[in-house]
Amino acid sequence: MYSNTMAYNANYIDIIIRIPIALLILLFSKKLVEKEKNNRFFILLYATEFASILLGFYMHWAFRFLYYGIIAEIALVPQMIKCAKRKERVILQIFIIIYYLLFFWTSYFSNGNNGIFPYTTIFN
Repeated sequence: MYSNTMAYNANYIDIIIRIPIALLILLFSKKLVEKEKNNRFFILLYATEFASILLGFYMHWAFRFLYYGIIAEIALVPQMIKCAKRKERVILQIFIIIYYLLFFWTSYFSNGNNGIFPYTTIFN
């Protein structure tokens, strides 16, 4: 019972906190693919994040596939900034920095840090 409740809560939180970047990737997807054809692979890889979150509701082990999709963010986010117009670029950079600070805080400090810090530090 406890593990199911925790898994459902984690899945809902993960869906909610990934929506802003997913919307940005959808908005810039055409420009990203025009810029480089390999970005189509990264966009599909990013889509597997949401598939693994949804599968995680039923099969808790499938939630682990989420970490493979994060690699796509590393490739796509800097390219989104390059694809943005000059005036939009600064706003996009500020938004992304704030988003990832909040993402890190939500994921690792308020949700029990998922073992990212395996030893005792000031962050635990």
